[in-house]
Amino acid sequence: DSQHFLVNYRPIFEKGLKGVYQDAKAAFDRANNAEERQFLSAACEGLLCVKKIYEKFADKADEMLKTQPDNANLKRISVSARRCPWEKPASFYEALNTYALMRKVIGSLEGVGPNSFGRVDVDLLPFYEADIQSGAMTKDEAFALIAQFLIVFDCHHDHELKMVGYADHELENTYVLGGCDRDGKPVFNDLTKMFLAASAEEKIIFPKIKCRFSADSPKEYLDMM
Repeated sequence: DSQHFLVNYRPIFEKGLKGVYQDAKAAFDRANNAEERQFLSAACEGLLCVKKIYEKFADKADEMLKTQPDNANLKRISVSARRCPWEKPASFYEALNTYALMRKVIGSLEGVGPNSFGRVDVDLLPFYEADIQSGAMTKDEAFALIAQFLIVFDCHHDHELKMVGYADHELENTYVLGGCDRDGKPVFNDLTKMFLAASAEEKIIFPKIKCRFSADSPKEYLDMM
């Protein structure tokens, strides 16, 4: 239906929205009929709207830095939001921001938000490993970013809301952990552990976790679930 869908984040992680835009422009040039051209034209305009929206975050950060010149978070937003996700994420921080931005932007422009972030412990792993190996981020810093990411979305939920209808406590917001990789081996890595631990420590309700497991899943993973 109109809500139970997943944004394919992988092309954005691989080539940024600019790459997706270029693909749409190329497809427009090859379009065979007016309907295809109309769709692809709208897609291109929509992507440019997204670019304008996230650039406003950078503008706002620059404005706030005038009175808070030592605010490290604002400095980070000023630099990161100026380039990503038009350019592909260059860090674990930017990859998490891409998840958050695309869900909110689609919800704002289309009137309905995607249901799931997808397989976060698979798709985010290359960014995590690169930052850890380069020394750009510590494991503690990665955990803090994950916790902050989850808190942002859990804050959309009123935990004190009186239950009246069947879906009063349903935000239709999920992500997937575990499962297996392309070789059929169980997925259980640092990010699997961090998302589970952060959800437990911060008492996160949303996003909800969808855990994939099998008889081959590590006991530590099953125990953490």
